[in-house]
Amino acid sequence: MISEFFILNSKGGLVVSKSIKDNLRKNLAEVFRIQVISNIQVGSSKNLSPVLTLGSTSFLYLKYNDLFFVAVTRSNQDCSIILEFMYKFVDLLNSIILTIKNNFISVGEILDEVLDNGYPQTMEPDSIRHCISDEKLQKRKNIRKNTNSGSETVSDSGLISRSTSFPTEANQLSTSDITWRREGIKYRRNEIFLDVHEKINLLMNATGQVLNSYIDGHIQMKTRLSGMPICNIGLNDSTQIMSDMPTNGFDDSLTGHVTHLSNCNFHQCVSLTKFDTDRIIRFVPPDDEKFELMSYRCQAPLPSIHTSQGINLPFIVKPIVTTSFARIIYRIHIHSLYSRKFSSKNVELKIPIPKDASTNSRSYKIVTSLGKTKVMPYDNCLIWRFSKYGGDQEASLEAEFQIQSNATTTPGNALMALAIDQDSEAWKKPPIQLHFEFNMSSLSGMAIKFLKVEEPTSYSTVKWINYISKAGSYEIRY
Repeated sequence: MISEFFILNSKGGLVVSKSIKDNLRKNLAEVFRIQVISNIQVGSSKNLSPVLTLGSTSFLYLKYNDLFFVAVTRSNQDCSIILEFMYKFVDLLNSIILTIKNNFISVGEILDEVLDNGYPQTMEPDSIRHCISDEKLQKRKNIRKNTNSGSETVSDSGLISRSTSFPTEANQLSTSDITWRREGIKYRRNEIFLDVHEKINLLMNATGQVLNSYIDGHIQMKTRLSGMPICNIGLNDSTQIMSDMPTNGFDDSLTGHVTHLSNCNFHQCVSLTKFDTDRIIRFVPPDDEKFELMSYRCQAPLPSIHTSQGINLPFIVKPIVTTSFARIIYRIHIHSLYSRKFSSKNVELKIPIPKDASTNSRSYKIVTSLGKTKVMPYDNCLIWRFSKYGGDQEASLEAEFQIQSNATTTPGNALMALAIDQDSEAWKKPPIQLHFEFNMSSLSGMAIKFLKVEEPTSYSTVKWINYISKAGSYEIRY
């Protein structure tokens, strides 16, 4: 896959190089410097692509902290996989080495471990740390600091190592079934942080009917647990996987809300033996690092549905936009559909206005029952903002703008002037956009039923579970 990998500084100097295949020229780093770095230095990098192809040779690169990470490949390779590897490689270096520029030898050692004959291998930090020689850590002056996980050693070079003993041979961990977690971890306080992130994407017409809607969600975790624990997460009984759905897309026999999940992807630490039957996610978590345990999509079962079906919609917006002579009039009503015991924050409606609408404060009128408004002339929109919006709450807005025209507008030629303006780009009526965020139950209805930790010592664990919901593309036509 990858024939050569090298790292260059901002001036094109070669700092790390790994040649994998012998069928490449030896001056490829110089070719990259001339073709890419020189163009960036002269300021002509506006339209540069992250993939440069010269003949049958392709250079894939990314820039990070004045360093260029470059992968060279021949023939037709999957660029997305290589770029994903490069980004994960940079993240791996940041998790192991504090300063990359002062540790190029260690970077080369890590590169030897993650690339085998040009193909990416394990990218787990705990597995790679064993491959860095301990002699370098012993020869440098160490600075020790105490954390709630025990003592941690940070050398002058920026290499991070735990005070617990490591296996002397790297293959002891690589041959293990659990490469993402080392043994002997101890914490004074055992904690689990679990966040359920969901982003709703929706298209609604002027009457409040949903034309299309789906939710993209993922479960993000970070654990500080001693030993080699096994975590069990149970989902609520109403959660169904796509394979469990009836052929008509909706189970009419169920009176309660049903959550249909599809496109489920799991972290490599997850064992799915009990997931299909009991909705239990069983796994040994990585230590003290954020990771995505699961990602999913929740799609409304029917293409055209009422707002109360399928997905727990947080808001319904009903706009009425009319034009009369040289004026445009907005009447917008917003209603929150969630419970009164909850509230959302940073609620904002972005209401498009024609580019020919007068933004002079004397030429428009805005009246609202709640919230604050602001006209953005450069963005051709009216912003209606609420710092906090309660559940089962309603608000209304009425706004009137005058339409400017080059021709003198009279009752006789008003319709002609309006027809001319309607042909302009501003009169294509882009949809109203709604933005919001709140921390409460998930919009899809998926919930964490339980979170249990199995460990021989049966220590107590502090568990933090949070639900974070936001608007993705939440649009309303009018």
